[in-house]
Parts: sequence; C-alpha cells; structure tokens
Amino acid sequence: MKAQAPPIAAKDFASDQKSISTEIIRVDGVAKKFSRNLKHVMLYGTTEVVRNMVGLGSRANILRDGEFLAVDDVSFNLRQGEALGIIGANGSGKSTLLKMINGIYMPDRGRIEIKGRVGALIEVGAGFHPMLTGRENIYINGAILGMSKKEIDGKFKDIVDFADIGDFLDSPVKNYSSGMFVRLGFAIAIHSEPEILLVDEILTVGDIGFQRKSFNKMKRMRKNGVSFILVSHNMYSIEGFCDSVLVLNKGKTMAYTDEVTEALSVYENLMLKKSLASTENRQDRTKNTFENRGTGEITILSVKLRDKDGRASREFSVGDEIHGEVTFDSSLDVENPMYSLTFVRTDGLVCGLDRTYFSKVIPPRLSKGRGKFCFSVLNQFNSGEYFIGLAVSDRELAGQLPYCWRQMETFIVVNPPAPNVDEGCGVFFPQTQWSFK
Repeated sequence: MKAQAPPIAAKDFASDQKSISTEIIRVDGVAKKFSRNLKHVMLYGTTEVVRNMVGLGSRANILRDGEFLAVDDVSFNLRQGEALGIIGANGSGKSTLLKMINGIYMPDRGRIEIKGRVGALIEVGAGFHPMLTGRENIYINGAILGMSKKEIDGKFKDIVDFADIGDFLDSPVKNYSSGMFVRLGFAIAIHSEPEILLVDEILTVGDIGFQRKSFNKMKRMRKNGVSFILVSHNMYSIEGFCDSVLVLNKGKTMAYTDEVTEALSVYENLMLKKSLASTENRQDRTKNTFENRGTGEITILSVKLRDKDGRASREFSVGDEIHGEVTFDSSLDVENPMYSLTFVRTDGLVCGLDRTYFSKVIPPRLSKGRGKFCFSVLNQFNSGEYFIGLAVSDRELAGQLPYCWRQMETFIVVNPPAPNVDEGCGVFFPQTQWSFK
C-alpha cells in the first residue's frame, strides 16, 4: 500500500504539541444521508420544508426509500496544534465529513462544535471564478476566507510567491492546470491565518517539490498552534504528520486512535480484504475462462489453501504456515516429474520461486490419470495480495515449456497489530535476530 514516495520526513515535532490541550473541534455522533434518486431528493426536500412550516418537525433521522448514510455516527475531537488524519476507501465518507465540518453540509444527526477560524482545501479550484484572473481570484477567495482587502494587499506578494504560477497570474483561471489551481488555492488558504485547516487529498495534484514545500509550511503552522484535518491516500503523509487517525468504511468508524501505526494497519487490512473479495468475485464470474499454459499434457484441476489447523483459508499473517493441496490430471507418464511454486504479487513482482529440485526432493514417478501434490510454506511475506503460480514439468527437460503452468490461487497477508508483528515495508518480513554487547 505504501507505494508512494514520502513527501515529508518522519514526524519530529508531535511531542511538542502534547502540551497544547485546548479542544478546538468536537464532532459528536454525526450522520449525513443522501438519496440516489433526484426525484426523491426534490420530494423529500419539499416534505421537510412543509413539515417544518407546520411545526411537525424533521424526519431526518429516518432513512426513506432510496436514501443511504454517507456518514453514520462518527465522533472525534481535535486539540489545538494537533493533526488528525482521515483515511478510508473511496466512498467511505471522508469528504462528506469534511464538508460538514466546513459548514457546506448540515448533519442530519449529531453535532459539530468548532472554536476557531476554518480554512478548507476540499475541492480543486473551489471558490474560483473561471473567467477572472488569478490576481482577481486571490481577492475574491481571500474575502470568502474572511480576509479584508487590507490583509490581502499585505500578503499578496507572499501568496503569489508561494503559488509560483509565473506569468499566469493575470490569465483567466479557466486556463490553469489542476496543479496551478491547487497551488493558488493552497497559497491563499494558508495565508488567511486559519486556526483550523482542512486538506482533502488535493495536494497530491501538485508536483513533488510543491508537496514538500506545502508540508513544510504546514509543519511550521502547527508549531504556531494551527490544527489540521488531513485526508489522504498517501500513508507516508498520514504517518509522518498526524497525531491521531480516523479510519472510515462505508461511513462508519473502523478505528479512531492516536496509535497511528495501528490505525494504518487496520486500513491496510481492510483494503486487502476488499481486494481479495474483488478477486474472488472476478474469479467466480470467469472461473471457466482460466487457461492452463504450457504444452497441455497436464491440467491443474483445483487448488485448496489451508491454515496449519487444516481449515480452508486465503488470509494469513507473517509466520503462519500456508498449506496447499493441488489436484491435476495427466495424459502421460513422467519418470522424473518436477513441481514448482511461484509467488507473484498482484502488481506483477515475482517474490519467490521454489521447485522440488531446489529443495532436493525427488518426487515419485507420475502416472497417467488424476494425481495430487501438497506443499507447505512458512509465510514470510509482508502485507499484500499474492498469486501462486503452479507448474508441473519433467526435470530431465529443464528449460523447456512445462506440461502445465497456471497462475490461479490468490491469498492475502495481513499483519494485525501484535507485540511480535509490526507493519513492515518491502516484500519479506526478515525476522532478524539482534545481539548487543
């Protein structure tokens, strides 16, 4: 999961913030619902207006036909000078939650208390008029963020220098790239002197140089007591910048903790399970289209993965035993068969290969008809999703196409937080032994 390059260095200032204890945001049991049907939106909206006019009260707490909860009973608090990371899959409710905090949406249930001036970077170019120039939009957007003309005049040069949009300052912003939108919008927001800044992923649009400059600026702002809520799919950003993390899934809270590594592990395992479910569904839809590769004299019929207790499983942790049972059908006799396993991460990286020959195992003669072979592997892979490639060939004909080669079975490795298993990076968990004098 952590494939992106880290835009910032490791957190080096969080401990200094612990002494600042003023609570600046409190979100208590908020929920927000939407309707999938435009006609329902209009009907329900009109109904709510009429009910309020005649004093019958709102029915916001009831899910009506076609409605769904984008955010469901979410709570957290944020103190001055701290940063909260919000992570989750697309559609988990992150942006909806930010928009409620920013006042764009009103919660249907629960309450939000904010003490301080809020600056928000939720959508690229939000608040910009496309026909006006960058210069004109600085004044308009600054005014929206609560700055007076005198304040904008005093900070204008700093905003332009930070945005670094060059000769495009006096061009209509409709001609700007998404990166230029972000640079200008971020420059205005941070110079509006907010006490709370909401940042929703959009910094990833900028180039790496601008990302680093932005995060360095945000670190300096935090030291001055500014609080942040950061939504990002870049786990390096979350791990390096945030004091606490909220993990959302389908609008619900999966984790809320100041143990950042623990929260990232919850998120990573959640995404891996979704990926596995997607793979299973894809295999169910196309189970008859998998093709054996090789010369074709042998066909792999089935593969079963089990844990050390013999239970069917496709989810393992570091240090678990992976047991496999492979059934195949052969149309020929093979005097010196050789069996192979290849472990391939789903991004195409070949992570490991083993053969009976490498293990100095001499399998018995293979006869025509149905056969079976089993294997057992001690899992040392880090978190991720993997394929198992299976092959049967003739050891005497090494270098030629195998009788069959099939990449078919998928499994995932999840590393739940535990005293002896930490979330790692790379392919293998090395299980190093240390000694000291």
